[in-house]
Amino acid sequence: PAEAEGHFRRALSLNSNIAMANFYYGRWLHENRRDREAAAHLVAAIAASPADIEARHLLMRVYQSLAENDSACSLAREILRIVPGDPEAARAASVSCPSR
Repeated sequence: PAEAEGHFRRALSLNSNIAMANFYYGRWLHENRRDREAAAHLVAAIAASPADIEARHLLMRVYQSLAENDSACSLAREILRIVPGDPEAARAASVSCPSR
């Protein structure tokens, strides 16, 4: 794991705006139960590539893992505005968003 993390950090030190590097590092951090750090990299990935739905899905799952339901709900609704009927976002909204 330390070797993989070193590669991610090196890629990001060369250019921190690389969406893919932030996404894959965020995914790796999530898989290693480092969700707070993962969230920051996924936010950066989305900022660098706003159309990346996969990064949004992963960030939504990270927010759910962190029990940040307001953030998960907001992101689920945002995804549903971009991709109406998105099944993963619809499931997340049904769990994370308060009933109204």
